[in-house]
Amino acid sequence: MHLKQFRFVVAVSVFLLLLTGARSVLAEKTVLLTFTGDVTLGGKDDERSSPDSFDNVAKEKGYDYFFANFREMFEQDDLTVSNLEGPLTDRKAGRSSKKHAFRGQTDFAEILAIGGIDAVSLSNNHTGDYGKQGETSTREALEQNGVHWFKDLEYYIFEKDGIRVALFALQNSVIYTQKPKFLAAVTKAREEDKANAVIICWHTGTEYKGYHEKDTEKRVTELIDQGYADLVIINHPHVAQGMGIYNNRCVFYSLGNFVFGGNRNIRAGKDSKDPYAISLYAMVVQAQLTFSNEGKYLGQQVTVYPVFSSSERPEYQVGDGFPPADRIIFPNNYKPMRLTLEQATAVYQCIQRDTAFELPPMTEKNGFAEIVFPYLPSFDGVMIPEDEDETTPSGSPEAANPKPTKDDKTTHN
Repeated sequence: MHLKQFRFVVAVSVFLLLLTGARSVLAEKTVLLTFTGDVTLGGKDDERSSPDSFDNVAKEKGYDYFFANFREMFEQDDLTVSNLEGPLTDRKAGRSSKKHAFRGQTDFAEILAIGGIDAVSLSNNHTGDYGKQGETSTREALEQNGVHWFKDLEYYIFEKDGIRVALFALQNSVIYTQKPKFLAAVTKAREEDKANAVIICWHTGTEYKGYHEKDTEKRVTELIDQGYADLVIINHPHVAQGMGIYNNRCVFYSLGNFVFGGNRNIRAGKDSKDPYAISLYAMVVQAQLTFSNEGKYLGQQVTVYPVFSSSERPEYQVGDGFPPADRIIFPNNYKPMRLTLEQATAVYQCIQRDTAFELPPMTEKNGFAEIVFPYLPSFDGVMIPEDEDETTPSGSPEAANPKPTKDDKTTHN
């Protein structure tokens, strides 16, 4: 090769490296994870015979129906995670006395496997609706269908290319009364199981309220600040809430519902706690975590996909009328859908009004809306330049809240 040709090749190579971003040179490995809102396969026993019940829709449409609009997305990531809100059992033994007790058939676990769901959180207020037998039956059904589960202090380690990600599922009873045990479990995951990152799926918040609790924010911030979490995903409110960024780690306060068989109807402005909180509006979150070739956590980039939890009436709330002037209830067909930019406007507003900083604008890809956040580098072991602009607004994606200090932070691995 002539010297001139060699110089040209080198120049082009350097240019391509600059285009892909400096972090690409360091980020040798990535893990792409997808998170959905609440999933209930089945419903209440006294509604199972109804023509529009989840059970009858499953019989009529087939098990590949429910996640059909997202199967391609889920098959292209490394791990898809849902919160399974209710047991899978064929027996009524041990039923809770509470008003809303859910269950689905054990073979409904096939719906998850067919739909591309790889792992589920079992830490929620419905897993125990049919007692110990229901919990045991659920775990067995999931394992028989190749779906991983994690609950409370029993965490799940996902591994790809030598990178290990620990997933924890928490209820309030764990974080409020067993916190030392939980922190010890995270330490064990990092030190003994060699987890390179930790993700917490927490079941908390107020149902049908569009704003997250300040106490939740305080505890999440502490967990991230102290190095116990690199990403936090929260479910339970059944509606979309906002997000926060702390030490360049993201927290999503509620993803809303997804395939939710527990409600045969969609709630639209029905709850007096918050007329804006509508169970039609939800989101799917994808997080790409990056690591050095040696396994050092380097950062994360998240994308939010606004969704409707039912595609029965996709024209609902398009255009003006947010929130609805009247309190409409309409059927749930248990089949969530991706949204166009116009359809996604109301979902975007729900997320924004509970988020302290301005969200990136929605963009459209292949006809569907998405919210793409900038890459958030880890500050572990990285010194912030002395001449950095100290006036950058706290809480923005460019400067997470609280803002990292100039101290060397090496507490995470």
